[in-house]
Amino acid sequence: MDAGIIQAVRRPDARQNFWTLACLDRNDALRRLGKTQKFRQVEHDLFSEELVTKLGKDFDRELAELRDNFGRNGNATAFLLRKILEKLLIIVFGKHGNESLLKDVSQPGNWKGLEEMVEIASRERQRGIPFLLPRTAREIHGIKFLGDTAAHNPLVNVDSATILPQMPFIITAYSELANRL
Repeated sequence: MDAGIIQAVRRPDARQNFWTLACLDRNDALRRLGKTQKFRQVEHDLFSEELVTKLGKDFDRELAELRDNFGRNGNATAFLLRKILEKLLIIVFGKHGNESLLKDVSQPGNWKGLEEMVEIASRERQRGIPFLLPRTAREIHGIKFLGDTAAHNPLVNVDSATILPQMPFIITAYSELANRL
């Protein structure tokens, strides 16, 4: 401590001190200490290497921001998960020549809403298989809701704990769509 290498921080719910590098901001150190083991595991293995490879360079920035925010900033995490889903739908449909199905004809140059895009993805088929399986499409409404809340509801913040149960569904949706890239 005298050399300025480590510092003691104490969580509000703990009696003992925790030791962290002094170069870390105290608030950041407390946030990291406050993460449960489950959050740390999900953050570490957020997406499989195979899925990240399939998503490719088109999603590098979003995935980097997601890694930075997951478990720390619920609003940013929810918004990014929703954005990645929407972007993935547009890219996959474009790659298969169905991009026009996602365009909003009443507002040229704009896209349909995410809910409608998901419905289209569960209806439209490529070689007899829907872009998103209907069950997957039903289950990802939770992340759409959280992303909308983060972006449009100034009265409520999205807690990271509410995102965690949605992760298996969003990962499944990303995987189903990424297989079409």
